[in-house]
Amino acid sequence: MITKNEKLIEILAQEQSIFRVFSSSKELSDKATAFVCPDSDEEPHWNMVYPAIYDHQFTNDELKMATEYYVKHNKTGHLAFFYNIWKDKSVETSEYFYFDGKSESQEAKLDVKGFSIVSEDDLDAFCFIVQKAFKLNDETMTYFKSKIGLFDDIQGTKFLVVSHEGQPCGCVSTFRTDSGADFMFNFAVLPGFQGKKIGTRLLKYITRQTDRLLYTYSHNPKMRSTLLPNAGFISVGVLHVVPINKLG
Repeated sequence: MITKNEKLIEILAQEQSIFRVFSSSKELSDKATAFVCPDSDEEPHWNMVYPAIYDHQFTNDELKMATEYYVKHNKTGHLAFFYNIWKDKSVETSEYFYFDGKSESQEAKLDVKGFSIVSEDDLDAFCFIVQKAFKLNDETMTYFKSKIGLFDDIQGTKFLVVSHEGQPCGCVSTFRTDSGADFMFNFAVLPGFQGKKIGTRLLKYITRQTDRLLYTYSHNPKMRSTLLPNAGFISVGVLHVVPINKLG
């Protein structure tokens, strides 16, 4: 039986299969791969070295190569890790979840009065919500939109947009991984529409649509403690992110 640690590494591998379309990458060794988004904000999760095994101890050679790689792209660069050795230096924590593809046998619908799913492929509306919700600058959004658009013709890609009286107010995306699972990203409800159960219903809508494994991660405490577990997502572990330049 697969352990939680092994499941977490498996999910990270599937996340990387998505990021290979979205980002540039460099193998530092058979146990570590660096990803970078050169024309974007200093988003830790977009500029990060993934370990290939749970208890990997990054070597000096890997750290040197990673530092040179991120300097070349004018980025800080970060390491992802699971243990407590650098926890006090962490700048971001992500909790990973999976949904096993088994949901209530009900029709997929949003079921919030006055709100509706208006599109599964409106990239402009989707990017509008992402920028507002995650407070990304225009340069980052230009990069984001150019890269996210690469998924448009890939089977399984969805850019779901929720609207209220014609105004986009929430979104979520799903992308098909190398293993045939789906990975959920960019889950957001704009501040003026929060507290109306849109997020809860949007998660239920997504899970009722799928008949396959669905992966995701979140930095958000409410998503991690309430929304995802209540929607049937199972936590497999936490990943910490530390800037390479904090390691001395």
